Amino acid sequence: MKQRRMPDTRLLDYEILDLLTSLAEKSLVIYENVGERVRFRLLETVREYGRDRLLEAGEMNAARVRHRSYYARLAEEIEPGLSGPDQIEALNTLELEHDNLRSALNWSLNDDEGVADGLRLAGVLGWFWKVRGFLREGLQRCRELLEAPGAREPNEARAKVLNAGGSLAETLGELDEAREMLTEALSIRRSLGDTAGIAGTLNNLGVIAARQANYEAAVAIHNESLDLYRSMNDRRGVANALTNMANVLTDQGDYARAKETYEESLTLKRKLGDKRGIANTLSNLATLAHEQNDHETARELQEEAYEIRREIGDRFGIAISLHNLGTIARAQGRLDDARALLEESLALRRELGGKQAIALAVGNLSKVARLQGDLLSALTLQQEGLETKFHLVDRRNTAAALEEIAKICALWGRNDEAVVLLAAAQALRKAIGAPIPPNEQSEFDTFRSLLEESLGGRFAELWESGDQMPWEEAVHLALALGA
Repeated sequence: MKQRRMPDTRLLDYEILDLLTSLAEKSLVIYENVGERVRFRLLETVREYGRDRLLEAGEMNAARVRHRSYYARLAEEIEPGLSGPDQIEALNTLELEHDNLRSALNWSLNDDEGVADGLRLAGVLGWFWKVRGFLREGLQRCRELLEAPGAREPNEARAKVLNAGGSLAETLGELDEAREMLTEALSIRRSLGDTAGIAGTLNNLGVIAARQANYEAAVAIHNESLDLYRSMNDRRGVANALTNMANVLTDQGDYARAKETYEESLTLKRKLGDKRGIANTLSNLATLAHEQNDHETARELQEEAYEIRREIGDRFGIAISLHNLGTIARAQGRLDDARALLEESLALRRELGGKQAIALAVGNLSKVARLQGDLLSALTLQQEGLETKFHLVDRRNTAAALEEIAKICALWGRNDEAVVLLAAAQALRKAIGAPIPPNEQSEFDTFRSLLEESLGGRFAELWESGDQMPWEEAVHLALALGA
C-alpha cells in the first residue's frame, strides 16, 4: 500500500509577512519599530487563546523548540554588535527580548538538544547580564545549564558559559566559584586550541589574581593574554588586556606606566567605538588622577564616564562612577555631596550584588563619617567593609581599612591600637607591593607623627609589634574593637 504523503504546511517568508500584516490590521497583533528591527507581539487574550489551541493539538513542545532555536540564533546574530558602535541597540534589543530569552532558557533544560541551545544563549547573554545588572540571575542560569546532564561534554559551548559564569561570579565576589569555572573553561579552550577563548579566560583569571593582590601572577597572566590577542590582531582584546594590566600598575604605584597603558587602551577603544570600554578606561584614568591628587581632572574624567554609562544602561558601571565621584568629592572637602553620592552608589550596589563593590562603598562612607566627627558610625561601617575584604582575601583594600580604623582609634585616644594597626597595614602593603597612594600619604604621615609625639619611646615598641603581626591577626584585632 502506498504511504500517503502529508502536505507541507510550512509558510514561505512572504506568506508570514502577509499574515502578520493582516493580523496587525485587525489589531490582533501589535508591531513596534525597535532600531532597525520590527517586533511583533500578541494581545494577552490572543496569546492565551493560541496557547490553549497548541495544548489541545499537542503541539506546544514543538512550538517551544522553534521558539528556543529562534532566540538562540537571534542572540548569536546580535552578539557581534555588543562590543562595537552598535552596542546600545544590541543591548536594548536583548533587554526588550529578555522575557522571551528567559522562556527559551527555561525550556532548554528539558533535553540534550535544548541544553545545547541554552548553552548558546547563555554564552552570549553573559556580557549582557553583567552590563545591565542581572548578575545574580545570570550566574544562576549558568549554574543550572552547566549542571544539566546534556552539558557535560567539554566543548566550545560549555567553555563559553563557564567563562561567562566565571566573570559574573567574580563581579559578585564569589571568587572560589569564579576561579573554578574559569580554570575549567581555560582547560577546555586549551584542549580545543581556541586562541581567542584562551586569551579571554586568561584575562578574567588575571582580574581575580589582581583583586587578591597576587600581582606577580596577575602580570604574568595578563601578559600571556595580551600576547595572544596581539598575535590575532584582536584590537578589542588587546584594549581590554591593556586596561587590566594598567589596573595592576596603578595598584603597584607605577602611575607613569599605568597612564601610558590606559591611554593606549583608550585610543583603541575609541577607534572601535566600544562605548562601555571607553567609559571603563576613562573611569580608571580618573582613579589614577585622583590618587595623584589631581582631583579636578579626576572629576571631569569620571563625569564623562558616568554619562556614557548612563547612555548605555551600564548599571554596575553607573554604581562605580557614583562611588568614585563620591571619593573625589570627599577629597575636595564636599562632604555632604560625598555622602549623597556614596549612599546612592551603595544602594545600587546592594541591589545588584557584588561583595567587594559593597565593601568599598561602605569603607568610603566610613571615611566621610570620620571627617564629619561621627566616629561610632565610622568604626561600624569600616568594620563591616573590612570583614568582607578579609573574606575575599582583598589584601590591598584590607590594608586601607586597617589604616582607617587606626585613625579612628587615634581620634578616640586609643593610641596603642592605632600604632599597631598602622604598622600592620604598612607591613601588609610592603608584602604585597601596593604602596599608599599619594593622596592618602599626607594624612597617614600626620597621624603617625602625632602618635609618635604622643607616645614617645613606646611608639617604636608598638610599631614593631604591629610590623611583626600577621595581617590576619591585625584584622581580628580591628574587628574586635568597640566604641
